[in-house]
Amino acid sequence: MNIFHTKDKKWFKKWDEFNQSQLLGNHLQDPTWLSSYKAYGFDLDLVLCISDDKEILGGYLAVIARKSIFKFYIIPQGPIVSKEVETDVFKKILNFAIKRSKVLKSTALQVSIPFSNHPKIKDFTFQTDLKNKVPYKFKLGKIFKYVYAGYGMNWVDLEKFNDFEEYLLTLKAQVRRNIRLSYRKNSYTNTFGKNNDFRLSDIYKLIELNASENNYSVKSYSSLKKPFNFLLRKDKLICNYTVLNDKIVSTGFTIDTNNYQVYLFGGTMRLKPDTKAGYSIHSENIKLSISKGYKGYNISMGGSKGVKDFKSKFGAEEIYFVEPDYHIIHNNLLYISFKVADRFLKKYKTKVSKWIS
Repeated sequence: MNIFHTKDKKWFKKWDEFNQSQLLGNHLQDPTWLSSYKAYGFDLDLVLCISDDKEILGGYLAVIARKSIFKFYIIPQGPIVSKEVETDVFKKILNFAIKRSKVLKSTALQVSIPFSNHPKIKDFTFQTDLKNKVPYKFKLGKIFKYVYAGYGMNWVDLEKFNDFEEYLLTLKAQVRRNIRLSYRKNSYTNTFGKNNDFRLSDIYKLIELNASENNYSVKSYSSLKKPFNFLLRKDKLICNYTVLNDKIVSTGFTIDTNNYQVYLFGGTMRLKPDTKAGYSIHSENIKLSISKGYKGYNISMGGSKGVKDFKSKFGAEEIYFVEPDYHIIHNNLLYISFKVADRFLKKYKTKVSKWIS
């Protein structure tokens, strides 16, 4: 058994394949998706644990978030470890992360570990009894929030359905009507890559427009263009959009992890009369999930109260990981300085988001 860090493209490719092959695999360990952070001057650090036969047993992909004198070593959702060697490898990888982040002179190390015994998502998480394997040096809690970290799954359970119509029958009558209305009142819903009539940048503009109108920040399209194209070529990105009178009125970007789909973000125009355009975006994802035999659809955590209420209409259940966030501060003086600077930067949130989103 050997644990090491690498920049070798060959190992990045193998990690991508390993991530897709494991039930613990997730988009926050996908090298293509995390590469979007490079547009902001951040770097990636791949750490692998391999057998004597050079087979990957586990590992993680960390984001090295650096600005000015501050450097944070962030594992967004991991590590990922083969179930067969979970007990042996889990702690060793975390101990390696401590040493590795020190070598890189990081201000602090942060890792978000998906612990849960919830019956609906337990196949895709570590069981909570593995918490006793987390090295004692770690403290609970999140100290750096500018790299998105997994904290739960907003799960639409699909395990018992053979087709979309069966699923529809479990929803409230009003929701069923809204889904059908979405298909009837809008011109059509399409998936990018099938008879494209819009550019990907055109589809993303609606997300940027929604963010601007509601005063929140999103990643720039320029930072996502390359990852989007790579993910599309690998059939891992699903981009649905709904059109009314030759105009995009709703859109959604989703990643297929090979075990389930996870919705990333989307946007919908406010129309009068309301054509319920957003309903068809998630309906298309759910149809595809059922056809692939996936146990569920992760419609994503978070959002405003209105967004959360909308997601719940599809039967989604917010399932939080059990105390997922751990950290170690390597340089107390720098960390205190960062906290002071962070309070100042919050006053200029929009400008700051250009390098921390």
